[in-house]
Amino acid sequence: MTLKPRRLPERIRDMLVAISNIESDIGEMSKDEFLADGKTQRAVIEGLIVIGEAGNTIMQLDSSLQEAHPALWQQFRDT
Repeated sequence: MTLKPRRLPERIRDMLVAISNIESDIGEMSKDEFLADGKTQRAVIEGLIVIGEAGNTIMQLDSSLQEAHPALWQQFRDT
């Protein structure tokens, strides 16, 4: 069985879901509450990893986005 490569819209959806999950995980936490809650920190880190991996893949799938909006993608090139 061969898996289809994931396309650009699916990667963008991954990023949006990760952002939504991070917002849900943090909720109304204060900075101090967040810093004291390792479980929430790990969940947020996982979401940031998903966002970073999806962003890197998007750059590989469509380099024209990178060329059209270089400042937007700078953080993915720097990591």
